[in-house]
Amino acid sequence: AVPHHILAPYIASSRDIGSQWERGEVTVLEIGGEIAGAGVYYASAAEEGMGLPPHWASMRSLVVHPEARGQGFGQLLVEHFVERAGRDRRPTLALHTADYMEHAVRIYRKMGFLRCPEYDILASSFLGADPSGGDVLTTAYRLQLLRG
Repeated sequence: AVPHHILAPYIASSRDIGSQWERGEVTVLEIGGEIAGAGVYYASAAEEGMGLPPHWASMRSLVVHPEARGQGFGQLLVEHFVERAGRDRRPTLALHTADYMEHAVRIYRKMGFLRCPEYDILASSFLGADPSGGDVLTTAYRLQLLRG
């Protein structure tokens, strides 16, 4: 189980897409006038502030509304970010996730994302949480788009 003192700030950080607006490109998926999902794309992964190389692109805060899950919207958003990184001629699209996000991890692996543990970080380090009550390893994945 994810410690509450880590989960609560993580959820708050993910929900606060507005704070990422100036550094990243927010994408909202609307179906029938309702928001079905959203995510943030960073042309330079360094703008995300999670320790990824600046010449890579990254994505963050990928969410799908609970009522819209199971319809392929998460994969559609990831495909959009892959295409966007390709247009930016970024060699790699990267992201951070956690093992408890099993469905998301399955999507990433199915799409060819590979683990890059050298960029793993502890959730407490970017959330400003006290790790003494437990922590969560935030695992890094990357999809190679171009050589380089």
